Amino acid sequence: MTPNQSKSSAPSPSGCRRRRKLLRTRGRPAILSLRALLPVTRDLLAETGDEPGVDARLLALGRWVLFFAIAVPVALILAAWAWVTWDKSSAVRRAVNSAIEKLVDGAELEAERAKNAALRKILDQRERQAEADREALRSFADQLAAATDENGTLADALALIENQPIDPLCRIDRALLERLHQQSRGAAHGG
Repeated sequence: MTPNQSKSSAPSPSGCRRRRKLLRTRGRPAILSLRALLPVTRDLLAETGDEPGVDARLLALGRWVLFFAIAVPVALILAAWAWVTWDKSSAVRRAVNSAIEKLVDGAELEAERAKNAALRKILDQRERQAEADREALRSFADQLAAATDENGTLADALALIENQPIDPLCRIDRALLERLHQQSRGAAHGG
């Protein structure tokens, strides 16, 4: 018999009570922790006389825990990394990426074309407005030149009238009367 094996093959009453106490507390299941399970596991292993020692069973249990806690997540991470790497290098992914790039480039090109058309329309409208403004400016310049010429002519006529001597009896002389008569006939005939 090994030192790790129990002396009797019959279950000990204290071990059964301890197991029941751990498994049921006041009619509802108790929260089991690893520390609470270790004595129960030792008792179970001790009750079976032909099993390997407690330490070997705990070591086997620890291996399984470590396997599921470390190896499985690491394997899943490596599998995900391999899939992502393969997916990036696959021809289908390259074709999808190039199609997406062409689609995005086409959309950007259409947006730029629409923007250019709108800017061209605004530019044409401003050019038409500028041409209308230039035409109005030419017309105003012509009207100003005509008004300046007429103003000069009238100023000369007024200076001529002012330079004539005044009759001491304040009578209108014949030359002034003829000039006024000609001006009134010219204004009546439109010219």
